[in-house]
Amino acid sequence: MKELKENKSRQWIYTAVEKGYKVTKEGKIISPSGRKRVLSDNIRHKGASVYKRFGIRDAEGKNVNIDVHRFQGYAKFGDSIFGKGIHVRHL
Repeated sequence: MKELKENKSRQWIYTAVEKGYKVTKEGKIISPSGRKRVLSDNIRHKGASVYKRFGIRDAEGKNVNIDVHRFQGYAKFGDSIFGKGIHVRHL
């Protein structure tokens, strides 16, 4: 099940790139129109860190959320972030 989620997450990142979304060094998401996107917070469980994320519509037209730290990791390191045992830290 986790592998399926990872594949979807990867596809959503690819879709965001194809649509023209970009990320700055500071972690700001820039939409295809050039405007900064508003980021939402995602708390995975009580007491955990807050993950920033942004939403797009996937290839099927569904609203999906992408973690900013994963998108930024992909922008910097490419497909290597999807390797087995690789974790993208959010600092």
